[in-house]
Amino acid sequence: MAKRRISRKQIKRKDQFMTRAEKITLWLTVQGWKKVLFTLVLIGILLMLFIFANKNFSSKRDEATSAYAGALATYINASQPAEGQFIQNKEQLTKALKEFEAVMENYGSSVSAEMAAYYRIQCLFKLGEDKKAFQAGMALFNDASEDLVQNLTGLFLYDKYIAAEKYPEARKMIAELEDNSNTMLNMNQVYYLSGRLYELENKKNEAVQEYLKVLKNEDLYYYKTEAQQRIASLDPKALQEARKTEE
Repeated sequence: MAKRRISRKQIKRKDQFMTRAEKITLWLTVQGWKKVLFTLVLIGILLMLFIFANKNFSSKRDEATSAYAGALATYINASQPAEGQFIQNKEQLTKALKEFEAVMENYGSSVSAEMAAYYRIQCLFKLGEDKKAFQAGMALFNDASEDLVQNLTGLFLYDKYIAAEKYPEARKMIAELEDNSNTMLNMNQVYYLSGRLYELENKKNEAVQEYLKVLKNEDLYYYKTEAQQRIASLDPKALQEARKTEE
């Protein structure tokens, strides 16, 4: 059987078809590479921005740490030993106060800034600005993002309220600390301080109950000896019953 001959017109049409196909393939290939190239360039830019931002953040963090360390050194140097006690140098304290405030202003979102705020409160107390110090302390306690800073501030304010005989404020602070859900807080310390406060308020039974919480807390051993001593002083019978329960 004779093979069918292909006309020149058909060959030309076939060539035209192949040319179009090749052009389309070439266009798709070029466009695909453009997209790939664009994606790679975009990833490169984003990576460079990330590295720059991370480097800038690290640099800013180091600056904050350095500034805070300098302010803390000034604060420490403000306490000068003399005749068996420490005398506060008001000029140095004022300098430290300003340095802590500068750290807060320049590095407000950092851990160093929150620690600077904590020591700023101590400076204010030592400079005799108690009202301002209490206000700043409560603001830091409520706004601190770091659990450590919040706990330190709360415990420090508790001591200051006790020293000023502001027992209702101290009680409120203890309640705040007890309700705090962060895991860095030593709850036995809170119970023990609550018991001491009840003693100052002449509420012996309530104090004993707080001390018993310390003894019943099996997860922590801190303050157990102190709590036992306080219960023995206030209610020896309650201590004996607590020991029987443990046995």
